[in-house]
Amino acid sequence: MLQYLLSENILNSDFFQNKFLGNRVVDYLDFIAIFLIFTLLIKLFRSTILVFLNKFARKAQSKLFDFILRKIKKLLIPIEYFGVFYFSFKTLQLDKNVLKGLDVVALLIVVFYVTRFVVALIDFLIEQKIEKSSTPSKASVLRAVIPAINIALWALGIVFILSNLGFNISALVAGLGIGGLAIALAGQKILGDLFSYVSILIDKPFEIGDTILIDGNWGTVEYIGIRSTRLRSISGELHVFANSDITAARIRNYTKMKERRAEINLGVVYETPLEKLKIIPQIIENVINNIEQVRFERVHFRAFGNFSLEFQTIFWVEDDNLKVFLDKQQEILYKIFDEFKKNQIEFAYPTSKVFLENINNNKIN
Repeated sequence: MLQYLLSENILNSDFFQNKFLGNRVVDYLDFIAIFLIFTLLIKLFRSTILVFLNKFARKAQSKLFDFILRKIKKLLIPIEYFGVFYFSFKTLQLDKNVLKGLDVVALLIVVFYVTRFVVALIDFLIEQKIEKSSTPSKASVLRAVIPAINIALWALGIVFILSNLGFNISALVAGLGIGGLAIALAGQKILGDLFSYVSILIDKPFEIGDTILIDGNWGTVEYIGIRSTRLRSISGELHVFANSDITAARIRNYTKMKERRAEINLGVVYETPLEKLKIIPQIIENVINNIEQVRFERVHFRAFGNFSLEFQTIFWVEDDNLKVFLDKQQEILYKIFDEFKKNQIEFAYPTSKVFLENINNNKIN
């Protein structure tokens, strides 16, 4: 570097050619000159390019771009200063052990800061996803994933360092694999619940607040945990299910319904005249059509029962709320009862009739 600034006579003078720790004075001056020049370039970069990028980020109003710029200032700039020192120092004639130590330090610093940057970036992206999440369950699974991702990234960084330092990574990975297998066998049930938890939150068969039916147990989901899920029944008790049991069970989710189907089966007495039997479907259809949020499907004379003539009615309540469904069904039953009374149609109830017959004119008393 100095040969471009100083004359050859000056550089060949005894002062500049004196050696100290294996390097000439001119070599040390080259080292200082290179370090200062590249330091100034970094300063220039920060005062021009980064300032321009900051203004661009404010105009673009991008949280991601603004975050990356802040992390570059905080994490990647130190790498630049060390890089300037590292490459400047490499111009000197140094002992092999010193150079090897410098390479190790450079590797540690670069991997440390790059890993920190990647971890921070992924954490930021997950947090942004959590902010946009509309469900608590999705937010909880994303937060649960953050530590696992961080551990995996730092583990990769450590493995990368060890690999570059000459360690036998294959043996290490094999050892970790055997240890992991032992842990997996010991905690098989726990791991099963953990994987089921992830499956529930990704597949989303239900969410917190949903009304579901699991193996005959009906209630509202209160909590979805790493190991278990809690269901509050309509009678008040709390049911706790292992997540692995839930993923193996058949689940009915009533909250996901957009409408509810209802079926009414009623019977009238056998003494009902045919004319009245024929008007029963029309009576029921008119009742249902005059009620809001209810859609009529069909009504039919279905069967001759043991003690009644049976009719089956199907309709839909266009609301997923259970209370609304029951209120509408109740209103329909009231009106059917009233219409049957007006038309003198009798409902059947379990009865028995005994018929006595005279045989050979013998009277039965």
